Amino acid sequence: PKLKFSFGRVKILLSFGYKILLTNLLFTCVDQLRTLIIGKKYSSEDLAYYSKGMQFPRLLSTNISGPLSSVLFPAMSKIQNSIKDVKEFLRKSTQAISYVVSPIVLGLAAISYNAVLLILTEKWLFCVPYIWYGAIYYLFPPIHSANLEAVKAIGKSDQVFKYGLIKRGVSLLTLFSTLWISVEAIALGLIASAILATLINAYQNKKLFGYLYKEQFIDIIPNMGMAAIMCGIVYLIGLFSALSVWITLLLQIIGGFITYLLLSAITKNKTFYQLSKSIIKISRKIKH
Repeated sequence: PKLKFSFGRVKILLSFGYKILLTNLLFTCVDQLRTLIIGKKYSSEDLAYYSKGMQFPRLLSTNISGPLSSVLFPAMSKIQNSIKDVKEFLRKSTQAISYVVSPIVLGLAAISYNAVLLILTEKWLFCVPYIWYGAIYYLFPPIHSANLEAVKAIGKSDQVFKYGLIKRGVSLLTLFSTLWISVEAIALGLIASAILATLINAYQNKKLFGYLYKEQFIDIIPNMGMAAIMCGIVYLIGLFSALSVWITLLLQIIGGFITYLLLSAITKNKTFYQLSKSIIKISRKIKH
């Protein structure tokens, strides 16, 4: 290290970084505004059920998105000079994220009734619908995170800010369109904003990386479809089980896990086989 200072480098870093910072601040402000409005316009009970219901899927999604961002950005930055390589890396990341996140958050929704009954007791059952809404909404942020890291990796922080403004505008539009109806309508508006944000990201991906709509659809929808089928089966197990709550919950988790693996094998899911190979390699190394 040398005792030197470069204003030129500071200018470059600030030019890149302040747009990312503003985008993140906008996201946080809009997200908190939704909670503030619910607390102001509706009862404290409504706010408590909404917040508690959103808390669980948010926790799962955030714990996935955070580590992903720290891994994807440096990995993509190394190949930033080849848009083709960045696109391929983004595709694989999107496939892997949707494959892992979809069953986790939708599985949480399917077991939410018994889980709340067991962990939070009967008085919190009113938060179950919001766990469902939150689970559907939080299908998308980890995928958005991968898109964001790809755009940042090629140095396009201006695009991050530009499209971030558009997406926050959409969020505000859905919020102010639904706040007069009910808290559930606000939650549904949140889901609508996530879907629209995904479409905006799809356009950005096509423009920057040549990542076609058809390719994006193929990389995401099959995994979500398998997760939705698994979710339905897990929900039915809970609906028709006459056993105790904790045994039913255990059966739901095991049933969901087996169902998703079977669906992955039947559909010959690429991510499933890639992950299986990686796990086998790691287990062999551990044995040796």
